[in-house]
Amino acid sequence: MKHHKENLGLFGIERIQIRRQNLWPESIAIFKKPRYNVYAGPSVTFEGEAGIDAGGLGREYACLLRKAIFSQEANLFEGLEDRKLPIYSIDGIQSRLFQLVGKMVSCLIVHFDVGVPCLSAAAYQYIISGSADIAADSCCIEDVADYELRQVIAKVPHIKIIVTC
Repeated sequence: MKHHKENLGLFGIERIQIRRQNLWPESIAIFKKPRYNVYAGPSVTFEGEAGIDAGGLGREYACLLRKAIFSQEANLFEGLEDRKLPIYSIDGIQSRLFQLVGKMVSCLIVHFDVGVPCLSAAAYQYIISGSADIAADSCCIEDVADYELRQVIAKVPHIKIIVTC
């Protein structure tokens, strides 16, 4: 893994050289560095592969990084494929990994035009408002990751009417 910074233009370019087989841990290391310039445009190369990033390699990296963020290896989110919510992880909180993932996601959106359509509406509302109460209004039964618990909740008639989408 190599990480270089060039001061070209207003914000510069962040050169990211990464190995596919170590994409998640190497991405953590890159984004964790204090000198990583979130405003600079990333230029990605995959170690051991030919190619110059004219947009395609960066987009491929972004798609792979998005997949890694929501993977079992990362172990940060749970739920249905289109309704992911952060899990409670003291390790993730203490290591500031959730904050780092926020930095990664902002890079995906701003620099690579790659969104994260897999988050729950409640997660989006919390990101936008910063309010757990506002986010709670967007919750529905499909946000409950535990299938058996979701089935129990669905059996309660008055709850089912209130929380279904």
